[in-house]
Amino acid sequence: MTFFQDYPIPAPPPRPRTPQYIPPPWVVAPRYELPPVVPVGEFIYKSPTFVMAIEAAKVYSTGCVLEMSWMLRAALTRMTGDGPR
Repeated sequence: MTFFQDYPIPAPPPRPRTPQYIPPPWVVAPRYELPPVVPVGEFIYKSPTFVMAIEAAKVYSTGCVLEMSWMLRAALTRMTGDGPR
C-alpha cells in the first residue's frame, strides 16, 4: 500500500460544449444568388518565367470572387558541350 492509493481519483470535470462555427457573410458566396460575371482579362504580373492574370470577377451582394490564373515557365539554360551553365 502506498500513500497515493488512499485517495480516490477525482472524476474529470465535464467538458464545455464547443460552439458551432458560423462564418461571416463575406467569407462565402450567398447560397441562393447568381452573380453577374465581369470579364477583366488583365495581367497583374509579368516576368520572363511567371505570368499572373485576373480572368473575371463574379460580383455578389456581399463581395466578389476573382478568377485568377498563372503560368510558370522554366528558365532557359545555355547548353554547351560540357553541360548546362
